[in-house]
Amino acid sequence: MAAPLAPASPHIPTRSAPEADFDVKMFALFKWATDDFIGFMEAWRSYLETNSTIIGGALNDTKIGLITPRAGAFTALTAASLDGTAVQASPTDPAAGKLLKTGAFGLGAAAAPALVDLDDQSIAVGFYGVNEVTVGTRPDGAANYAMCICTRAGGTGIGQIYINSFNGGMYHRTSVAGTWNAWEKIFTSSTIVGPVSEAVGVPTGAVIMRGSNANGEYVRFADGTQICWKTSLPVGPGATTWTFPAVFGATPVITATGRDVSSARTINIGSVGFTSVDVAAFDASGAAAINNVDLLSIGRWF
Repeated sequence: MAAPLAPASPHIPTRSAPEADFDVKMFALFKWATDDFIGFMEAWRSYLETNSTIIGGALNDTKIGLITPRAGAFTALTAASLDGTAVQASPTDPAAGKLLKTGAFGLGAAAAPALVDLDDQSIAVGFYGVNEVTVGTRPDGAANYAMCICTRAGGTGIGQIYINSFNGGMYHRTSVAGTWNAWEKIFTSSTIVGPVSEAVGVPTGAVIMRGSNANGEYVRFADGTQICWKTSLPVGPGATTWTFPAVFGATPVITATGRDVSSARTINIGSVGFTSVDVAAFDASGAAAINNVDLLSIGRWF
């Protein structure tokens, strides 16, 4: 329905220069003001009541309100009332200058949009889901189901944070100039202590590992350092072997201290290997003695 057009205004006569048909012209003006113009205004009222898209073209084809608006339709807009090319076509529509919908790039949605390919270099900044059909390079040991936060510092500077949905493991990686770096684990208070491991000299497990057994106690660190200790090991007479509570990857350094405070004792260290060390105690005369000894070994586990 086209907008009503205003009726043409008749000629307005003047009294300063009386015209022969003055009465006729005044009647035409009176009729226009009381009939034609009032009819035009009524037509406009009807048009505005039934056509809310009159301003659609001015808003880049965005429609506001309803086809037949109810009271308050223009003051109580809902997300469902916005459409057109000025609004985001999908939650992952990256076109510049568009209005964002709820759920755009994972914001405000009950579930974030799923990634098709983790290695895609064109992924827009946002929050995404990862499921069993998502392809691309996952962190070693990561679950199929996860959340992925994608960031971008520039055209070729990209970052990702991968958060496992079930075991809570977190990883991050970056890409520069089109090449992804390896995933790296992010440690938290719940993952810093646990089994340590390595692959070709690169730590792959937890940061600190603590353990004990009948041979003593030990602690391993992700950088390869290992410390073992044993309290009050009975030594003598003669050499006694202390088997380390954890195997070393290289010959460790041994420290031994006798516990006898009533007599002079010398503690000797004998053969040292990756798994054990020989220890002997001697009295002041040089004779083999019996003594409780505290032992400490420091070295590397890889």
